[in-house]
Amino acid sequence: MATLVHGRRRGRFDAPDSHDLEQIQAIVRDVQDGFTNDASLMNTHLADDAIVARKNAWSTKQDADDGDQPAMNALYVFVKRDGRWLIWRRQNTIVSS
Repeated sequence: MATLVHGRRRGRFDAPDSHDLEQIQAIVRDVQDGFTNDASLMNTHLADDAIVARKNAWSTKQDADDGDQPAMNALYVFVKRDGRWLIWRRQNTIVSS
């Protein structure tokens, strides 16, 4: 089972209530099962107002142009609020060389 990290909202942390936690755990189970058994389970819980994107990043433009391995991977979570897409979360991961 995946570890759940509590969301941060306007400078304070709110733990999910037991009903929310059960729903989140069910989604994680479906996605985990979907990876190995049924790919349709992975798409059952997609929201139309959130997108996850990953991108590679290099230390310099020259490193990228030379085809070097990326120095970092960035994961972005975008949410749509009032008709506008916003970055909700971002995580940078250093790639070991």
